Amino acid sequence: SGASMRKILEVVEGHGGSLGRTAVFRQITEHLGRSADLLAFGSGDWIRSLTASPSPRENIVIAKLLGLPAVRGAGLAIQVRKGLFQERLFVSLAGEGRGLAAQLLGSEPHARRPERFARLRFPFFATISTTRLDSAFDRLPELIAGATGDSTLQLRARLAGLEEFLSIDLKRELLAAFGDEIALGFGDASVWPRRPTDRQALNTPAVAAVSLKDPDAAARVLRRVDGLARALGAYRTLSAGGETIAFYEIPSIAPLRPSYRLTRTHLMAATSPELLSDPAGDGPDAVAASKREQIDRLLNMLPREAHLFLGVE
Repeated sequence: SGASMRKILEVVEGHGGSLGRTAVFRQITEHLGRSADLLAFGSGDWIRSLTASPSPRENIVIAKLLGLPAVRGAGLAIQVRKGLFQERLFVSLAGEGRGLAAQLLGSEPHARRPERFARLRFPFFATISTTRLDSAFDRLPELIAGATGDSTLQLRARLAGLEEFLSIDLKRELLAAFGDEIALGFGDASVWPRRPTDRQALNTPAVAAVSLKDPDAAARVLRRVDGLARALGAYRTLSAGGETIAFYEIPSIAPLRPSYRLTRTHLMAATSPELLSDPAGDGPDAVAASKREQIDRLLNMLPREAHLFLGVE
């Protein structure tokens, strides 16, 4: 914007305050270091201006849920090493208004590098270390209400109605069964939509694996959902590698076919059952051996654990 450009020119001409004197800039450079080939910095006000009007209301709601109001500043450091770009991102957040992301991410990074998901033919893949999902559930209505302007009481009433309908306690029976790591891969081979944009999400392949603390509790909840699907005539199964993959065929959301397979350690979910029939990534959707070597070399340059690993093909 014109206002942002004027602020930049004022700093360049020496009329504005020095960036190096601001606490947030010093904090970010201390974490990223000063040896980068390229260092980019954005203030919190400038980052928030990107979602200001005339952005669609949906974008503003998502930004609030992700904790954008709490952003004090962000820095990106890029280094070129052995022909590869190494990027490091650091975001400084205020104590309040951190949104859903801060509730979900654990205080200590423990997500492992996404070796297996990186070998599948998804343009995007990630692993995320989470805090206890059941504890984040308590603040979910408040966070959604703060972002959308809806009533917190109404949102809690809707969740209570869902629990009554399914006869489950979402916090104690479902979320408490989950572990503290999520891995996922998603996206078409092409990022350019070839279908109506209002149904693009239903056509986007995706697979997710959630670690489990209590697989028996997760199985009990899924049996109730399966029972509802049977009543609607939407429940289907197929067998792969001696294990059962359950999926739901609902015409109104076709071609999306929500699918899952349950192991003793993970709940695997996908947008179609075919994506779960080759969990090892050795089938036709796996990348070539030469590409795997490149991926392994890249992953070995990353730390072993982090809050979030995000890969882009």
